[in-house]
Amino acid sequence: TCNSYERLQCAHLFSRVAYSTRWDLENLSIQCAGCNLRHEYDSGPLTIWYINNHSLKEYEELHRKYSTPHKFSRTDLIELNNKLSQENDL
Repeated sequence: TCNSYERLQCAHLFSRVAYSTRWDLENLSIQCAGCNLRHEYDSGPLTIWYINNHSLKEYEELHRKYSTPHKFSRTDLIELNNKLSQENDL
């Protein structure tokens, strides 16, 4: 959100507490440590960045997923891990 390339961290638009979007790649972005910490107390800048770089419709869809509880089975998590590992290898 500030265009810094120092002390980068994985940021979650919606909290990692919700498993429904915890590992959703659409919920992740890269922020410097300072912006990521500020996001904990003020979600506005990252929300605005997300909407500007994606769309309000995508934001609303991601929020819907975040707001819908989802329980993963062990098999689901293994499949998700395999999928994310394959995407990371690309």
